[in-house]
Amino acid sequence: NLIKFGTETQELCNLIREKFKIKPIRNLILPITIPLSHKPEKMFDKKNIIIGCLGSPRPSKGTSHIPKLIGNLRQYIKNNNIKISITFIVQMSKDKKKRAFVFWVKELMTRYLSNKVKCKIIYGVSNRNEFIKLMSSVDIFLLPYNTSQYKYSGSGFIIDALLLEKPIIHSKGIAMNELTNFKNAVSINNNEDFSLVTIDIIKNYKNYVKNSQTAKKYLKEKINNSF
Repeated sequence: NLIKFGTETQELCNLIREKFKIKPIRNLILPITIPLSHKPEKMFDKKNIIIGCLGSPRPSKGTSHIPKLIGNLRQYIKNNNIKISITFIVQMSKDKKKRAFVFWVKELMTRYLSNKVKCKIIYGVSNRNEFIKLMSSVDIFLLPYNTSQYKYSGSGFIIDALLLEKPIIHSKGIAMNELTNFKNAVSINNNEDFSLVTIDIIKNYKNYVKNSQTAKKYLKEKINNSF
């Protein structure tokens, strides 16, 4: 019998094919939290935007970079007198109290710049349904992942964002490009990029949602063809 290998990203699949000359291998994508049958609610309010950075706050996920992104966005909104309210929802770990405290202090230091950008720290939810509800409340998914760890590794939040028809801001060079190249996501190199990209997505949110729907269709077809 022929044994077939599966990888979570096309980037890893291509690497293994090239390096080890293994032919019976393919990219295998599965739903993570959001079911394929889930129908997103249309709840976008341009006056109150929620940016979510969820999941376990490992160093590889770039959680420590978020206070700088928030500070830069506060400065940008102040300098350009932008009338908009943004709330970051960031998931931290109760077991890493020092890390959460350092994050809070860094975020606190730029609050004087603008009261229009707030940050809410959460420590997880009680069950899966509550987590789906939380993710559904997010307007933009933020994935500031370290490229060194995510060059070939996938992110379940990319899959969940597509199924929720939500735009994504992610670090340039991470894997799963086949799911983020429908103009449903934007990659960033630095803090300045983040502010410009965030405002652009908010101004053109309907277009990003429409592109996310196209990406979602591709994703569902790929998942269905995996079995």
